[in-house]
Amino acid sequence: MPINEDYVREERIRRVRKIVKAGETHLLTLHDAVKRYMRMLPEPKLTRVQGLEDPVLFSPPRHDDRDFQISIGMFTDEQLHKTYTLIGKWLHQDVVNLSLRDLDDDRLKEFQALGNPIDLQVGQGQMKAEEQLERLQSDIEARVAVFAKQLKADGEHEDITPALRDAAGGWPHLRGIISDPVLDGYLAQMRARRTKSQISAAIGAAKEVVEASIKHLSSTRGIPPLGNNASLADWWRALEPALESAKVAKALGSKDLGLVKLLKAQVNTIISLGELRNKVGTGHGKSEHPAGLTSSHALFAVDTAHTLTRYLMS
Repeated sequence: MPINEDYVREERIRRVRKIVKAGETHLLTLHDAVKRYMRMLPEPKLTRVQGLEDPVLFSPPRHDDRDFQISIGMFTDEQLHKTYTLIGKWLHQDVVNLSLRDLDDDRLKEFQALGNPIDLQVGQGQMKAEEQLERLQSDIEARVAVFAKQLKADGEHEDITPALRDAAGGWPHLRGIISDPVLDGYLAQMRARRTKSQISAAIGAAKEVVEASIKHLSSTRGIPPLGNNASLADWWRALEPALESAKVAKALGSKDLGLVKLLKAQVNTIISLGELRNKVGTGHGKSEHPAGLTSSHALFAVDTAHTLTRYLMS
């Protein structure tokens, strides 16, 4: 009986896509793990003690060691949700087995070059808990990327950019430009895009990230502050000539080059992003959200901000 090659290919694509989706889920699970674990230790409580008229403030035992607190969070998460058992199964069984079965020679070599998956030691081991989480996230990213390449080689497209973008350490091009607590706050808003309030917040955060980036670049290039009444488009128009000089090398050609035109056209993108934020985003005291507002609108704004800031900071 002849083998139906189309069927075999479709089955391989289905399996590989499933493994990529699982990897994306694990990446997003790990994104806020450290912050979540640092909040898990119980806070002091007022407790009534027999024989005493007033309640007493009891502080549960706490440990000042940050890594100890993260370890406790990892252990608790594992007990409640089997989080790291599931991730370990994905790494040591699912991914390894599928690599031998479904990766072509080039992708298999790339996968094997990654070495063995790391063994996570929950609640024990020589490696610090936070360091383990960082290595785990990097390991998952690398393996997901190999399987995504296999999908592309099979003529399929799996956009893993949002998962890798939103994972721990997301938007690395803005680290050191926007402080980590502020940037992580924006990222948290941009990831949550289910309710209309969350969609508005995501759009607002996308605009704020672009504005912070443009103002930072303006200050580094000696452009004087424009004042409180200046719009985001005003800031861009002041910055754009400096960007054209710095980011469009002479070797690329004349002023008619498409890259220059594309850079100049970004003023329309920035104006539109600001208008979208004013219309449906946060910050302008709206009494209700537009009926047609969907998560795709927020995703469009977030992806626009990501693409633009990544180029600006390159």
